[in-house]
Amino acid sequence: MTGEIGESGASERRAFVVDDDSLTRQLIAAHVEQAGFRPIEVEPMQPDIESAAASAGPEDVVILDIILGPDIDGFEVIRMLGQIGFPGRLVLVSGYGADYLQTLSSLARALSLQVAGTIAKPVRPAEIRRCLDAEG
Repeated sequence: MTGEIGESGASERRAFVVDDDSLTRQLIAAHVEQAGFRPIEVEPMQPDIESAAASAGPEDVVILDIILGPDIDGFEVIRMLGQIGFPGRLVLVSGYGADYLQTLSSLARALSLQVAGTIAKPVRPAEIRRCLDAEG
């Protein structure tokens, strides 16, 4: 995991970027930093994701790619976030179509998660900004 998790400060908004592709994680992290968030790159491994989510506050955001690799997938992460009562907002990212993202968004909302938006890959800075500015 890149960056310190620690406790969230009242004036600091963090964006936990979960993607199996390190280049994509770095790109998204650069965009969220430009939007005024402190980016924290999170490896797609359950302990890292759980640690990040457990430290999150309501001002924080998880930017989650849905296809993460053989060890864990976005569906599992959404269920995990719902089970721990993740207080922040969620942005879903995928290279699959809008219908797929809408289905996942509905699943997340059914688990009482605040979905700030969905982004179809390739990720563009304006889309990240739109989601980060959204209330959820």
